[in-house]
Amino acid sequence: MTAGEAYALLRERTREAEELRAELERVRKEGKRPAAAEEAPAAEIELRRNDGVVVAQVQALKGGALRDLSDRLKQQEKALAVLVGSSADDRAFLVVNLDRSLLERGVDAVAVVREVAPIIGGGGGGRATLAEAGGKDPQKLGDALERAERLILTALA
Repeated sequence: MTAGEAYALLRERTREAEELRAELERVRKEGKRPAAAEEAPAAEIELRRNDGVVVAQVQALKGGALRDLSDRLKQQEKALAVLVGSSADDRAFLVVNLDRSLLERGVDAVAVVREVAPIIGGGGGGRATLAEAGGKDPQKLGDALERAERLILTALA
């Protein structure tokens, strides 16, 4: 093998390796996307907007998936506050996600959650900008979301 042939072979192998790296990266990204899409199909989200407060109700989400949805909605809607409720496994789940600017106005996610959690027959906690609640009465989830929305809107008025 001549030096020119060796060089050509190495160039070809390098090009193949770069193509494989790009393909692997594309597959990794696609592998992450469907999981998120399955968690919260857009058709199943009931969304309501009111003076910077976004209220969403979904089915079958809980825990991290519900928190992730609240973060996505806060960014997409450029909302001051996002309230997300879900019923799954005969339980109700609620996330209150607030912009930091609301802390200066006296709005605290933990206080909101502690006030509305008894409506769904449960309790909750978290931190000042992000709090969660869970309860055993999913039929009252709508009432809890409305009460949380009123609490935040009253504080902002």
